[in-house]
Amino acid sequence: MLRAVLSDAARATPEPDSRSDSPAWEAYYEPNSVHDVHVFLTELARDDLESDGRVWVPARVTIDGLEFPNAGVRRKGSTTWQGLSDKPSIKIKLREFGPGPRLAGLERITLNSMVSDPAQAREVISLRLWRALGVTATRASWARLWIDEVPYGAYANIEALDDEWLERRYDFPDGDLWEANNDADFTEEGLPFWELSEGLGDPAPMAELSDVLASGAPSFDEGVGHLVDVDHFLRYWAACLVTGATDGYPFHLNDAYVYADPGNGGRFDFVPWGMDESWGDTYSRYATGELARACEDDPICEEKLYAAIRATLTALDGIDVAGFVREAYAVSEPLVADDPRRPYTAGEVSAARAILESRILAWPGMVRADVGP
Repeated sequence: MLRAVLSDAARATPEPDSRSDSPAWEAYYEPNSVHDVHVFLTELARDDLESDGRVWVPARVTIDGLEFPNAGVRRKGSTTWQGLSDKPSIKIKLREFGPGPRLAGLERITLNSMVSDPAQAREVISLRLWRALGVTATRASWARLWIDEVPYGAYANIEALDDEWLERRYDFPDGDLWEANNDADFTEEGLPFWELSEGLGDPAPMAELSDVLASGAPSFDEGVGHLVDVDHFLRYWAACLVTGATDGYPFHLNDAYVYADPGNGGRFDFVPWGMDESWGDTYSRYATGELARACEDDPICEEKLYAAIRATLTALDGIDVAGFVREAYAVSEPLVADDPRRPYTAGEVSAARAILESRILAWPGMVRADVGP
């Protein structure tokens, strides 16, 4: 059934930015779905991909039997950067070098190799929880990858944060989308680490936010409310904390996007990214981002944050979190077992999964003990 839905969507080749294909892309990112991705490269393209992996190279790609003859491929990652002889994460643009079909309304896909996650499941579980909580996030399912018919094994199939994602999420998708890298923050030192992902790249709102935070304001809402969707930021912050996604902003200064939404006065929305280190070894509520610290310095904003955390915990009570974990493990177990480039032994994966499940189920209690009833 799923393959039929995807096939029909690909053959229809809808106009770019069309939302009419939402059932197909929802099916493509259904958390328990598995997709077969084959990448075929010329010798020259393969050499280029190996030597300079951040440059797009031409490729013929098939996904679940659907062919994309003019695709482009490049490697991705920072600390997880790997070559073709190992297990690289990759990005694919389905029409980078010429015309062709779209996949369920998508023009690009992202395959993460999960080399930093010994449980081989964090991203899919985490993003499924975010969607169930109703907080803005991307989607994720599973994939098997072959490059020139060489099996590369199991991957997390992550919905890309790009112009098409903006079109699916926002009524006004032509704003600026910025990605946090390394030491990105709303400070003079941190602004250069925000990388433009989509849009024209107007730096003025970020610079103004930096100036406001540096100069102080009578209240958090009064100071930044015209630049940041404060309620959305607090829900995002609460969801990060409740779901253990404390590897990115505002806890660490990376692994997040902000979108300047023209439909909301250009105010910034926050979107999580890089969930492969969720539910870390220790629980901590400590935030380093300047925007978060300004909120914590305002008693009214801090109390609103606590209220958002408690509301998120209540919402989590209505979600079958244990069921999400079990389903993710059941779907991915055969993929991981058959992965010839699996970065961890079967025993390491099994042990990591037991630890992760225990940590996920215990996490809400740790948050409750921290913030109080």
